[in-house]
Amino acid sequence: MHIGMVSGTSGIPKSQHHRDLVRTQFRKRHGKEATFERPKLAHTALNITLLPPLFFFSGLYYTDVLSVLSVVTTHVAFDAHNPMLVILCGLVSLTFRQTNIFWVAVYLGGKEVLSVLRKSNPSGKLLRNAKFADVARHSWERGQLYDSAVREARIEDYLKCILSIGMAILSQFRNLIVPVLPYVALLGAFGAFVVWNGGVVLGDKDNHIASIHLMQMLYIWPYIAFFSFPILLPSLTPNLLPLLPSSVKKMLPGSPQTSQSTKRPLPRLVVLIPLLAATLVTIHYNTIIHPFTLADNRHYTFYVFRLLTRHPWTKYLVGPIYLFLGWACICALGGVELAEKRSTSKAENKVDEIEQKAKLGSSSDGTKREDVRVSFLILWLLTSTLALASTPLVEPRYFILPWMTWRIQIPLDSISELERDGKQETSSAQTKTDRRVDSLVSEVSGSYALYLETAWLMVVNLVAGYMFLYRGFTWASEPGAVQRFMW
Repeated sequence: MHIGMVSGTSGIPKSQHHRDLVRTQFRKRHGKEATFERPKLAHTALNITLLPPLFFFSGLYYTDVLSVLSVVTTHVAFDAHNPMLVILCGLVSLTFRQTNIFWVAVYLGGKEVLSVLRKSNPSGKLLRNAKFADVARHSWERGQLYDSAVREARIEDYLKCILSIGMAILSQFRNLIVPVLPYVALLGAFGAFVVWNGGVVLGDKDNHIASIHLMQMLYIWPYIAFFSFPILLPSLTPNLLPLLPSSVKKMLPGSPQTSQSTKRPLPRLVVLIPLLAATLVTIHYNTIIHPFTLADNRHYTFYVFRLLTRHPWTKYLVGPIYLFLGWACICALGGVELAEKRSTSKAENKVDEIEQKAKLGSSSDGTKREDVRVSFLILWLLTSTLALASTPLVEPRYFILPWMTWRIQIPLDSISELERDGKQETSSAQTKTDRRVDSLVSEVSGSYALYLETAWLMVVNLVAGYMFLYRGFTWASEPGAVQRFMW
């Protein structure tokens, strides 16, 4: 790998451009009228540009920064409903990284399909308790989509959503032809390139052979959790409180207890056991360690995989950790909720009002908002799998776009809802436990999460920069040449 330092200011304009484009994506996602959220949108955009693998290579000559920039620009063109610019920016993105085809064609094409299906039947909505046969029939006959919010979805809702999308696509196929043409054009251009090039990879084809590497979709969860653990805390706080020692609970604001209604439901055994079995089978049969991974001790992945391969059973022991972190990352997409059960009618009416407005797509002050839907998670998982599972090499750089897409979707409206609701007078009949738990969750969500994320990312960047600049070492095979740690 040949990487050269560029001038110290070269990364700054790129970072600013990234921040501006990401902020545009955030305003599109969370609504332009939510003025009370604008500081949080700008702050979150800043945090995204501080992602260590992205920030690190903003100061080095490497293709990842321009690759991410071109993909984000393509997404901005998509939001601007400019198909020609989508094609142009999408083609440019392919010159930096060929797997970008999945983010500019498959992901955006999927978003376009879902948008057309929703517009074809804007008032159609299937109840959560609808049977599979009803979902299939209504999706076929009326084009209705079964698309629950992530925060309330169970495994059946994901299966029904997939069935609903498939039937609605077949039902509305003619209406989808023209809208998806730009993405078909991108796929066609990419296919022509593969035929002309004799393969997907440019350059060193022998060491970059496409393969099925499903373990990448297990590695993604600790990657997200490591860089974004402050964002995972608000939704997990009610579940984690009962596990803390009493001495620690006393130091926290609020109550050492928590109510069942505020906890995230854990996966049922009927779901957890098959998932754990599938995880262990994947670990056993599909753990691929590229020769480069354990041959280059400049990269941090070398030390991670050396730890995972130290004992034959180590890789199996982390299986449950993959599942837990995956569950935590999905919970974060659902946002933060107050306790649903209140003992007074006033509090019950307030919660019902908030929930009703959430379903209608509005927050309590009338601004536009939207829950993260199951369809997004399915599309994100599909695109991430196609982009990651096709390469045997594990590098932090490969997870930048999946992480960014996930991070942009983290709801800010529920955090703001908590802050506003926490400032209002609570009923004296409300249980002491619920009030204190809500207070704690509100503090963690509104006051600490974004700032803690900023501090954490800066610490990681400082450590990575220090290791690169001041902890160089030499190889016996290349005396006198300083090797440096990097992502």
